[in-house]
Amino acid sequence: MSAQLAHPACVARILEAALDVFSEQGYGASIEQIASRANVARQTIYNHFGGKQELFATALERAIAALFETVKTEDALLRERLIRFGLAFRARVLSPRSIRLHRVLTGEAPRVPDLARSFFDRCFLGSTAQMAGVLERAMRDGELRRDDARETARLFMEMLIGLERWRVLLGGAAPDPAAEKDVVTRLVDHFLRAYAPHAGKAVRSAR
Repeated sequence: MSAQLAHPACVARILEAALDVFSEQGYGASIEQIASRANVARQTIYNHFGGKQELFATALERAIAALFETVKTEDALLRERLIRFGLAFRARVLSPRSIRLHRVLTGEAPRVPDLARSFFDRCFLGSTAQMAGVLERAMRDGELRRDDARETARLFMEMLIGLERWRVLLGGAAPDPAAEKDVVTRLVDHFLRAYAPHAGKAVRSAR
């Protein structure tokens, strides 16, 4: 690793620059453009990430990992953590940058299928697996009724963004920030009612 990349702040700057440049310029953007945006040498990026595809994949993984910190912590009850996650999830997935990246990847998929598969595996399957781990624990603790955790995670995240994502992708307006807390709270409460434990089970999230 280069001396520059010994500092986590430098790594974070490169990964943020990569997502910004890819969303603005498409996957045809060069390492030189990303290095310039991050204010590092081009060779620094090559030394650490090897190339454009690994840089892109790592940037996505880091973004997802940061997002799930909001729900994996044990500092609050399940309902509060799911609301906190829902707000962060919608803010990221429905942001202008994420929408641009989604369009870029959709357009590039036929030309760069490995990139598309990597995006699907690391973003869609990866985020579902992380949420499944959270919900599996809640099921074991009696906070949710027992069901397939991975399918439950997929349904929960689709509830949060499914229709809105398509609306924004197709040119519709972004959600009103002032209404987001109410929207997410309502969706989380619908989800918790649908997966409420059977009668007699303790529900720690409802206390």
